[in-house]
Amino acid sequence: MHYQKLGLPIFKDKLRDNKNIYADAPERGIPVVLTKPSSPTHKEIVQELKDFADQFITKSGILKNE
Repeated sequence: MHYQKLGLPIFKDKLRDNKNIYADAPERGIPVVLTKPSSPTHKEIVQELKDFADQFITKSGILKNE
């Protein structure tokens, strides 16, 4: 399927699943992106989430420069 023909944005960043890192978030009530990384992998995943959020904000036009 050609997403660009549908007008849907294509994101360069990907999100990966990590059951160990995501498992406590619902129980603690704190999103993974707001937790202090406990390992190099955890740090990478937090950065990936931040990068994706930045890209989403930019592509969606949620915040526009005035």
